[in-house]
Amino acid sequence: MLAPKQEGNRVPASVIEDENCIGLISGLINPKTILFREGLDKFSLTPKYRKRYMEILQDADLKQDEIDVFFNGLSTLPNSNQKVLLLDEFFAFNATLFPKSRKKLLELSSHLFDGSYKTHQGFKKFLNRQKKFTSFQKKAFEKEVSKAKKEFPNASEEQIKRVARKAAKENTDHFKRLYRGCYTKGMTQEHKAGGKAFTYFTISIAAISSGAFYTYSNYEDPEFLTSEFFKKMSYEMVGDGLWAALASWIFKDPEGGFLAKSVKMYLADNVLIMADGLTWEQLFAEGEQDAVKRIEELKRSPEFKEDMGELVKLLEREKFMDKVSQKFGELLVQLKLSEPDEFGIDWEGVTKEDLEKPEVREALMKAALMEMYEDESGDLSLGTYGADRWGFYSGIGIPFMFLDTLVTTKIYHTMCMAPLNPKAAILKASLIFTAYSIFYDTIAYPMRKKLIGE
Repeated sequence: MLAPKQEGNRVPASVIEDENCIGLISGLINPKTILFREGLDKFSLTPKYRKRYMEILQDADLKQDEIDVFFNGLSTLPNSNQKVLLLDEFFAFNATLFPKSRKKLLELSSHLFDGSYKTHQGFKKFLNRQKKFTSFQKKAFEKEVSKAKKEFPNASEEQIKRVARKAAKENTDHFKRLYRGCYTKGMTQEHKAGGKAFTYFTISIAAISSGAFYTYSNYEDPEFLTSEFFKKMSYEMVGDGLWAALASWIFKDPEGGFLAKSVKMYLADNVLIMADGLTWEQLFAEGEQDAVKRIEELKRSPEFKEDMGELVKLLEREKFMDKVSQKFGELLVQLKLSEPDEFGIDWEGVTKEDLEKPEVREALMKAALMEMYEDESGDLSLGTYGADRWGFYSGIGIPFMFLDTLVTTKIYHTMCMAPLNPKAAILKASLIFTAYSIFYDTIAYPMRKKLIGE
């Protein structure tokens, strides 16, 4: 292979031989190294810059087809420290994009070296990120200057600036490493650590927030501060904690897109809602004992005939099923009631003594359960307590689906960047979560109370 040219200088043979040996060995292990070497051979690079470009390329985690796209788009690769650093920043930014966008930007890589990237529309997001880093370093420098003046009151202005510049650069480098790791579309150490912090944070704050808002929305309820109230509040807290655990599992995946995460979370949410509906039905819905109690009250009622008539009306299958069909469609119409005449009971002639007959009690038990459900249900009456909860949460989840993803992603990135300033990160994430929870719960809890009576 011909030795790569230099600008006015010949590369020493020993350097070429060493590089060829190292490259050959590396190439046997990693085919991409061969592509890097072949790409760099096209340009006149000094040994120093050839080595630096090679290091950057190897750290860039480019796929083989992306390597071809990058080198095919290049017309020059200068021996410049500034351009080396710029390319490193460019690759770090490119890693935060999805594959299609990565290739598209790599095709424009030649603009980095002729300076036109500063005005090219394709580099707008890259330039915005660079401005973020510059702004961070400027603020870090100002902070370090103030700190140095207090620590070294007798130091000269130049000494203070020198100390401040060094500290600001270290802080900025730390910020860049975290930022790159937390926004890269692929698993990194920062993603792993951030995922754990995000999981612990979301589960804890979701449970606490749920309990607080449940208390606030039910303080006028007759059950307030009773054992039943605390059971339901605990149920809400556990449920929201499970939801947070599921959300953290979905949102800490660095390779998922915004739309994919939104849809995945909505579908997973609906599975939880269905489980919630069934569980709530078993734990808190009025049961057989309550129905027996209602029949005993009926026996003692001075308005026995009128009360009996109301219960019998609930056994009119067509009327009840029409009501369910109207609101539930054919999806959840699974409740099958016997026609009143199938019980073989003359309801007009039923007396209090007849209430002890098994067939009468069976029919009235169904009617009593329906009555209690209708007394407690809200405007969205789908036939069962569980169906009501499913209908409410699956419905309200649609308009909030994308907003949930936006807020949750913001919280994830905040917690992923937490090593920079843990206390500030937790405070910021808490404020974001609290603000969104207030917004959501202010809408959801009153609406839930009205629609499903819970």
